[in-house]
Amino acid sequence: MTSMKIREEVFHKEQNIDISMMSDDKDKDAFHCIIYDFGIPVGSGRLYKDEDGYHIGRVAVLKEYRGKNLGRDLMTGLIKKAWETGAEKVSIHAQEHVIEFYEGLGFVKKGDIFIEADIPHVEMEVVKK
Repeated sequence: MTSMKIREEVFHKEQNIDISMMSDDKDKDAFHCIIYDFGIPVGSGRLYKDEDGYHIGRVAVLKEYRGKNLGRDLMTGLIKKAWETGAEKVSIHAQEHVIEFYEGLGFVKKGDIFIEADIPHVEMEVVKK
């Protein structure tokens, strides 16, 4: 299963996000990470840099594999890659229902809730220590 298949399962089939939003022009230059559970690809995310800095996005873990700290491991790897690449801070658009998850990784909220793909989100960032 590729990162696109994982995105399709989580974002399109589970969250009803339009399939056309599964990919964008940032994918081609992004660092992509897939996490495995005993050889099975179960989660993915990407790290990219643009004029506004470093961003993590399209983070998804298949429903049946949540609660095993795989999302935490995935995010830890992406954050580590950002630091290795030269980032001093990394931002993410976090879905409102997982804000506490990202806070547990050191992210803090920046601004108010906004709607993206018909889902409440908030911008969050973590700063290198």
